Amino acid sequence: MPSDPVLILGANGNLGVKSIQGSLVANDPNLLEAVKGVGAVVHCASSRARLKEIDIDGTLALVDALKKQHSSVENLPRIIYISIVDVDKNPEYFYFKAKLDVENILIASGLPYTILRTAQWHPFIKFIADELLGLKDPSINTVSVPRGVDIRPLAIEEVAAKDGGPCLE
Repeated sequence: MPSDPVLILGANGNLGVKSIQGSLVANDPNLLEAVKGVGAVVHCASSRARLKEIDIDGTLALVDALKKQHSSVENLPRIIYISIVDVDKNPEYFYFKAKLDVENILIASGLPYTILRTAQWHPFIKFIADELLGLKDPSINTVSVPRGVDIRPLAIEEVAAKDGGPCLE
């Protein structure tokens, strides 16, 4: 018996999945069609530049679309949301606050959910060091990290295997 399809939102290939980004806009017929008949949604969509539009309003639109397409409570698909460790302990940081707001939207939605809070991934730490902090020495393939900086990144493969952090269900 074939299983229900899984919809992956916002995947950029970091978790081993390639996809085309779509729209998380309220009443978007493409979103309504995308969630039709799915058994689960892996919600990776996020944008630091458009947090309210993509993260907050987009999650509200996703929840609404899922409820419209799945009339009975028994058939509601599970939303699997990728969040960040300790978002609840650092809500003063705007990105963590948005992640926590999305978690709370899912918790209050009435939909089955799993929230996977992971540590930062190796490629993101490399991006921060190279691009944002300018710490990369171009003559060698290493990154200098200032004393006192606590960085504990994870391999993406660990996240994909669900060994990357605590889950809230």
